Amino acid sequence: MSQLEKQIAQKIQEIATGNRGNHFPIYSGKVVAGSVDASELTCTALLSIDDEDVPTECILLKPATNIVNGLTLYPADDSYVLVGEIDGPGKYAIISYSTITKAVLTIGNTVFTISNAGYKIERGSVSLTAIMQNILNHIMALTVPTPAGTSGAPVNLSAFNSDLTDVNNILV
Repeated sequence: MSQLEKQIAQKIQEIATGNRGNHFPIYSGKVVAGSVDASELTCTALLSIDDEDVPTECILLKPATNIVNGLTLYPADDSYVLVGEIDGPGKYAIISYSTITKAVLTIGNTVFTISNAGYKIERGSVSLTAIMQNILNHIMALTVPTPAGTSGAPVNLSAFNSDLTDVNNILV
């Protein structure tokens, strides 16, 4: 077999097996409004390679499915993204975002969520928000037995109410 025939055979083999020499293309695109699926962790985007009437669906928000741990970013509607082809033709994941609406970091049973609404920190079924609210509510309801009878509400009740408002504005 001549050198040319070997090269042709190699190229035919690469085409047949999808081997592109570990070259995975990256495309720019724009997220289709309303397409982010939080339960499936996917979205639809109109990529630079797409026909304008047929955007690419099922683009992963993280590089692999069924992974609980890690960071998940949620793109905003109409935001610009860079999408990389993974695991072969037609399978894509977002690798860069121009604008996000939410980030969720999960490590074991601890979940930290940040969004425009505020922060949410949970460990299992316990949330920091509930703990802080409970502590402040217990302090505001605190009464103490005295020789003259049970005391009334704390004299600085308004300060605790202000703290509770701040907690509710930061933690969700």
